[in-house]
Amino acid sequence: MKLARRAQPRRTRLLIVLFATLFAALSLMSITPAHADEINTDEYDFILSGNVKNDGVPLDGILISVDGNGYQASVKTDAEGK
Repeated sequence: MKLARRAQPRRTRLLIVLFATLFAALSLMSITPAHADEINTDEYDFILSGNVKNDGVPLDGILISVDGNGYQASVKTDAEGK
């Protein structure tokens, strides 16, 4: 009976350590950096990309204009602020 009592806390600790390790590994694997879509990036020397938000809420229909060095372009953001 003494052997069964000692084995129970040891198994419990082992399971806790195992699940904590598994949780930590899965959490680290899910962390990926955010990035914008890249379309025709090899055509230009400079790239402007991002996500337009206000207090964390994406803004739709914002006009972004770029003009300079012989280049001119305008784009409106979509529902996701892209």
